[in-house]
Amino acid sequence: MNKYDNLKPLLYFLFVLLTSCATTNTDLSDDQLYTVNVKFNIVAQGQYSNISLPRQLVITNQSDWQRLWQIHGGNQKQQLPQINFDDNMVIAIFAGQQPSGGYVVGINGLKRLDENLTVLVTFREPQPGEQVSLALTQPYIFISTAKVDGNVRFVAGASLKSDR
Repeated sequence: MNKYDNLKPLLYFLFVLLTSCATTNTDLSDDQLYTVNVKFNIVAQGQYSNISLPRQLVITNQSDWQRLWQIHGGNQKQQLPQINFDDNMVIAIFAGQQPSGGYVVGINGLKRLDENLTVLVTFREPQPGEQVSLALTQPYIFISTAKVDGNVRFVAGASLKSDR
């Protein structure tokens, strides 16, 4: 009997223990693993805007907010929603002019990684046979959220299907 014969059972046990440990495959990138969901409030959402081209805007001060709200509303005297720009910013998304009603732009979520923010944008089209208005529409959404020091990136998500 040699001096290592007593270690064989222990080595065998360690080998089995280490090779049988389960691993979890998350299929997530490092960015997705470390992102944080961010809260937001919908300030306004609708079908009609004077902004007829697709746009994604980040507004960080009161004067830009007033100017955008006036352009968006045009002759309509909609009251300007109050935003505390010391702590918050507004994100505005315009889907561009659409040929009818039934189109909706929305936010599926906000994700923060370090100082950067990703806005997950959704777009819903009317389904074949769905009754919609025949008027031209310009879907939009305004949200407010906490200011970030980094970049804001917009990512288009899958189109939302009608619930009808």
